[in-house]
Amino acid sequence: MPRYLVFLLFLLLNAAGLSGELLAQNTPVQLVMQVRPPNPRKLSELITNNKLSVYVLLKDLNQVGLDVYFRWTLQGPNLTLTQPADASTSRLFRLSPGLTTFEGDKLDQLLGITSQAGANLIPGGIYTLTINVVEAHFGRAVSAPMMVILNLSGNLPPIVNFPAESIPVRYANPQNFAIQWMPRITDAELRQRVTYQIQLFELRPSNYDPNIAVQSQRPVFDVILLIPGQTVYNYSPKDPLLIPGQYYALRVRAVDPIGEVTFDNDGWSPVRKFLYEGCPPVGNINYAWQDSVLTVRVMAPQTNVHRYYTYSIFNQPIDAPPLSEQRSVYSSSAYFSDVLGAINANPSQKDIYTISVTGFCDNNLVSQPTLLALQPLDQCPSLRKIKTEWRDSVLVITPNKSPYYTKFELRYRPKSRNPTAFHPAGTYYGTLLMVTDFYRLNRADSTYEFIITATCAGGKQSQQKFNVVVPHQLDHSCPAPKLKESHWIDSTLVVTLDSASLINKNYQTFTVSYRKAGANLAEGPFPAGPIRLVNLYGESQARTNITVSITAGCPHKITSLPLTFDTTIPDLAFPIRSAPRPY
Repeated sequence: MPRYLVFLLFLLLNAAGLSGELLAQNTPVQLVMQVRPPNPRKLSELITNNKLSVYVLLKDLNQVGLDVYFRWTLQGPNLTLTQPADASTSRLFRLSPGLTTFEGDKLDQLLGITSQAGANLIPGGIYTLTINVVEAHFGRAVSAPMMVILNLSGNLPPIVNFPAESIPVRYANPQNFAIQWMPRITDAELRQRVTYQIQLFELRPSNYDPNIAVQSQRPVFDVILLIPGQTVYNYSPKDPLLIPGQYYALRVRAVDPIGEVTFDNDGWSPVRKFLYEGCPPVGNINYAWQDSVLTVRVMAPQTNVHRYYTYSIFNQPIDAPPLSEQRSVYSSSAYFSDVLGAINANPSQKDIYTISVTGFCDNNLVSQPTLLALQPLDQCPSLRKIKTEWRDSVLVITPNKSPYYTKFELRYRPKSRNPTAFHPAGTYYGTLLMVTDFYRLNRADSTYEFIITATCAGGKQSQQKFNVVVPHQLDHSCPAPKLKESHWIDSTLVVTLDSASLINKNYQTFTVSYRKAGANLAEGPFPAGPIRLVNLYGESQARTNITVSITAGCPHKITSLPLTFDTTIPDLAFPIRSAPRPY
């Protein structure tokens, strides 16, 4: 500030009669301080960078001079600094009448700030610097204390510029993206020697607080850069692989290699959260044949990245129509049983089939398809899970399904200690093998050996033996009917069968047996409907019990087990003769 302006300031203050500690006292010396922003972190820089100017006015212009020294105090968070103890002798100066300006080296010599730990970095915060003028001989203050407020900014940690919080880092193969930060160091010398540390943390789940993650987890990436002043790091394949679709927390730390300087927050930048976005290709695919079923499997599924997979099998070229429908599955495996016929229909192209697997990730991201050469099955699959059942007298044999099979041959023989030759039962071109009229009474309770031979493309064959036990009676092909109700109308017994037991059954007729006049009698056959036994008993047999048996007849002369029930002849179980109708 120009001296004439300072002097004018003194005059204006006195003329306006303003009060304050500076003007309220009748002191021979008045003091004004000026601090130019920004305030440095080192006290010495207040002097050496001409940040601080002290203006001293000796009011008595007739006075020859006054021997004085400065008394100063710096107070702030957990810190108090004062002038050196030898200030009264080593830092005296003669104050001349009028206005005197102190700054730079001249002020440093009188204050002794640089020698009083002033060159060291002090913690950032709000400080007060108080100075007054003390008369050297009597040690009394000749000016009112003058105080200024200093906002000593700290050595701030860096700020991460990239990755940005709102812009995901896109997946690339190989991985390659830049980590960039901005230093906030005001000291040019420190700026040139400082190095930086980078840390990356996984956020699981994705909404996990990144500030807690950096305090509680081990970093997946931690490096201290050796080049001073470096502000960009290229994250490349040599660094740990990041997982597409995963959120990460990033922070950068400023480090003084020689340990003389400290930083706010221990040098750590604010934590930056970012998304490593992308859908990587599916890796480590394998396949296996289990008979005619092809299983395609992702051996190391990235379940935290791929939400589901699609599988297809193609003939070359890859843009040709697929041999199979595209399968979308939410597991790591897909099963194909419908491609063998297409593959083996053209055996000259065995080596040019391709499995295609695509991964699907969050945010509708899709990976590039992963291709795997397919070697078709070069054998006839074994026959497994052969089922047998009886339908009337027909033996039905069902082998496991496979488009690889082209035909079946069936042979049989009785099982005995002295086996005979196998008899042919037929050649079949479907998967339902029916041996008609196989059930006969002379075969009941006996066991037969069967051989089924499947023929595949190229003439290869597969055989399987199995046994069939002929039941004593085909109850399950002609089950016994069920009774719904029976009642008497005069001497007629009306029997109603359960309609549910008649559905999908091969009932053709019903035969009823009972005992009459000491003899077992039978009536029928009756059609499938209410059975009426007319004039069954007379009045003399009222209130006696009888047993009725009903047997159903099915195709191929097979009969069911009897339905048996008891009934009591009522008192009115005799014919009622009606009187002539009057005219």
